[in-house]
Amino acid sequence: MNNFGTRLRKVRLDKGITMEKLAELADTTEIAIRSYEKSRRYPNSVMLIKLCNALKLSLIHISEPT
Repeated sequence: MNNFGTRLRKVRLDKGITMEKLAELADTTEIAIRSYEKSRRYPNSVMLIKLCNALKLSLIHISEPT
């Protein structure tokens, strides 16, 4: 399944960023990142933008299936 959490994890790993580092860059917690990647939670719009900025991605790239 190609959902948001799976895409977030793939992009993070492709860029060689740890959950801890992404959490720091996006001003959130590692627990939140883990929850997003496991599709337990979905980030609100502000956090989604922070994640995209931290990963240097467009919102479309991370939110739409490939």
